[in-house]
Amino acid sequence: IYPSSVAPQQNPLTIGWDPLAAAVKLAHERKMELHAWVWVFSAGNRRHNLLIGKPADYIGPVLSAHPEWANRSQNGEIFTPEGKPFLDPANPLVQDYLLKLYREIVTRYKVDGIHLDYIRYPRQEPGADFGFGIAGRSQFQALTGIDPVNISLNNPSLWWMWTQFRAQQVNQFVVRVSKEMKQIKPDLVISAAVFPWRNIERLTKIQQDWEVWVARGDVDLLVPMTYAPDT
Repeated sequence: IYPSSVAPQQNPLTIGWDPLAAAVKLAHERKMELHAWVWVFSAGNRRHNLLIGKPADYIGPVLSAHPEWANRSQNGEIFTPEGKPFLDPANPLVQDYLLKLYREIVTRYKVDGIHLDYIRYPRQEPGADFGFGIAGRSQFQALTGIDPVNISLNNPSLWWMWTQFRAQQVNQFVVRVSKEMKQIKPDLVISAAVFPWRNIERLTKIQQDWEVWVARGDVDLLVPMTYAPDT
């Protein structure tokens, strides 16, 4: 939403001003903290496309510039059941790009924290599995000799290895964010929006292992997303 020297383009709805600079100024004048909320691995939104006059299946400026960064389904699809395209967490260029963005935010604006949302893989159900981006597939194949697109739930031990591999990509990125941002600003608060599901359900469906982040001290604050209409 802010005029960036890193991101491909500013949101068309905010061109001509800097909402983040305004928000920091207004918050601090009122003795409020301002935590920059960032979508981490989600990189587009069908609903937003309609607001800016783009086709519903427009994958956004980042993936349009770098389609090889896309997180894909087992069938090669980019759009998820959530209606959003995602980045491949296993791709080192994706991680470097996001960290460059966060460094820009922390150094250019007097934000009090970085809030990580979509710090996970897309929401998955049986038959709609994600994580099969170019980098993720090649890395897992290098480790195991097996292309993950050929793994099925009929081989639970191999499927669990693939699940853990994906979760580790997210964990490793959280480590990088925490370490690199704290080096710039030691008192910066690192927080994350997390699913309150049981651990095994989270690992299976979104590869989000936030207990590890807490145990290692990578995050200062968790914000459980308890607004789902079920217990």
